[in-house]
Amino acid sequence: MSVLGFEAARLYTVEEMPDYEGKLELVDGRLEVSPPAQWRHAKVATIVTKVLDEHLSDEYFPGAELGVQLDTRNYRQPDVLVARRDVEPEGKWLAPTDVLLAVEVVSESSLTVDRITKPAQYARAGIGAFWRIETDPAVALTAYALDPGADVYTELGTWTAGEAVTLERPWPLSFDLDTLGA
Repeated sequence: MSVLGFEAARLYTVEEMPDYEGKLELVDGRLEVSPPAQWRHAKVATIVTKVLDEHLSDEYFPGAELGVQLDTRNYRQPDVLVARRDVEPEGKWLAPTDVLLAVEVVSESSLTVDRITKPAQYARAGIGAFWRIETDPAVALTAYALDPGADVYTELGTWTAGEAVTLERPWPLSFDLDTLGA
């Protein structure tokens, strides 16, 4: 059986992933196609990218939906990520060690994946920090960091409407959560 021109039963490696213009991820060798982001989701991801760009030094680069090769059979595109500006990927995509922060804006169509699966994969791969942003019923941000030697994240805090997000990890950062207004 073929789905969007991909062999549904086949296990792929990152190197074998087909070219595809939409959001295509690889999970344990299986291709996953995501629908286009809904307006609210895309708006929050764009604003998060802008806020990070405004608040971080020129040493860092925040980008949207850039690819990260977690291992040979797992590839993800966080909604937003931060890497050092001078990173030069060895292949087509970033390595987990290149990514300082992965951000997921929770989608109604992927609640479990955004809240459980992706953070577990990011932590296991060694991505040092993770933010989960909820948009329903209102915007909330929960920040996590990976302690040395750990393979699961430690929660740093949760912020809701009207609160100022203040973090020391992975770098000092402070902004008004309402800036992300969905």
